[in-house]
Amino acid sequence: MIKEKLKNFLKKKHLNVSLKSARHPMVEKYLKNAKLLGFTIEQLEEFLNDPEASLKLKHLFIVDSPKRVSFDLVAKNFFIEVIFEDIYQLEKIPFKNNEKIKIIDVGANCGIFGVMARARFPHSTIHCYEPNEKLKKYYDLQSFAAYLKYFDEAVGLNDGFCGSDERQNIMFDCEAVKMMDFQKEGKIKVTALKNALKRIGGYVDLLKLDCEGSEWNILKDKDSLKKVKYLTMEYHRMCHDNSFDVFDFSIDIQKKACDILRENNFEILHAKNTSHTAGVLSAKNNNFCLD
Repeated sequence: MIKEKLKNFLKKKHLNVSLKSARHPMVEKYLKNAKLLGFTIEQLEEFLNDPEASLKLKHLFIVDSPKRVSFDLVAKNFFIEVIFEDIYQLEKIPFKNNEKIKIIDVGANCGIFGVMARARFPHSTIHCYEPNEKLKKYYDLQSFAAYLKYFDEAVGLNDGFCGSDERQNIMFDCEAVKMMDFQKEGKIKVTALKNALKRIGGYVDLLKLDCEGSEWNILKDKDSLKKVKYLTMEYHRMCHDNSFDVFDFSIDIQKKACDILRENNFEILHAKNTSHTAGVLSAKNNNFCLD
């Protein structure tokens, strides 16, 4: 019954996706990832049907024991994408769940990726960066629940301070998304990628970027990218470092992101536009170096 309900839910969400088979991979992915995080079938069904579901998540099974978590109202869509649909392609990152890997999460938001990363790689060290002070009440809880180390900072090419772009985000009209403006003075602390790497031990097994256009600034650090083994990211038609004209829609942002990574010896594992303004990709560094 839940598989039929899941298929109906997915038909509405993915209007052009055929779901004829009961063993459709997206249905199986929802069930697999729900189980990984500790959702029962009944809880998954309730979550999908409840518009305020993310506000009601109080206990999830993380690292074999129930922990208290908290999310905001708009987190449900992020939760579905990050947890059940695995948009960051964690299942393609070939580490075993008993490995002690290092993960940096840039643009951690209220901690959804961190929770999923902890569930998939329970022995990992996870550093999260999120400068949006309006989310602090959420990620304070998640950092305790999933043993995450949180930094109230942005990540960029260089250390310093910056402001934020207060214009309405073209994708989300909500307080859960904030854009850094590296061309603008402000009180938001910026940590250079190279120093974020030093904090976690000099290199990282997995770097996740979802930082509303700040990725273009971060990806300029070629030396630091050599110390990133795997990368998963969302790329955006937004930037505040003059990398390109965000209003020039002739620019193929997927190609731009892939080209930058290939120039730095990354192999693209997955790349997909999710809208005309954003997309996701994952990549492996074929020139990973600790020297």
